[in-house]
Amino acid sequence: MELRCSSCQKKIFLPAEKIPDVPRFALRCPGCGHRIVVENVAFAKERDSSVEVQQVKPVKSIEPEYFPPGVNVAFLFILNREIKLKLSEFLQEKGFYLSTAEDVQEGVFKLRLNDYQLILLEDREEFSPLLGEINSWPGKKRRNVNCLLIGDKAPSMHQQEAFYRGVNFYLNINDKDRIDDLLDQALNGFAVYNEPWNMALAVEEDNGK
Repeated sequence: MELRCSSCQKKIFLPAEKIPDVPRFALRCPGCGHRIVVENVAFAKERDSSVEVQQVKPVKSIEPEYFPPGVNVAFLFILNREIKLKLSEFLQEKGFYLSTAEDVQEGVFKLRLNDYQLILLEDREEFSPLLGEINSWPGKKRRNVNCLLIGDKAPSMHQQEAFYRGVNFYLNINDKDRIDDLLDQALNGFAVYNEPWNMALAVEEDNGK
């Protein structure tokens, strides 16, 4: 895709593999830093050519979210209001910025466009496209995201269930009275899990200097 910055008129070539599979996205001009909003024509054509997709409601225009540099952002897709409130309060106390979506389609697009350090999904059949999107990520991207599934199909911190579902941790929704302790375990456990990868990356960076 070839673009032109409306501010400095710089030509920008965006390779096909860098174009997100969403109807609309934004990027910064490498020349002047101007924010450019791009309508993904290829997405619209692909959507119109699919009979199955034509039957769903029209797609929304989703743009990348912007948060202060260096902050941790958590994406929550939880219907249970009590659990969602408890999770939100805990994460805000831990310094996380929060993001959510109005429906599954918007949630999938947000996962494609944005980088989240933590993802919490309620374990519902209708939310499976969100989990499918996460499990489609390449290893390096997936390794950097702590994904938690919250439901009633297994005890909290059940390792086999988490592995089977492709998440880092499984929390039982009925353990709401100790959800703070469980979240602490999940955050600390992910940090321990990622420590060898971070050490290897640091060595690789040192060797590259």
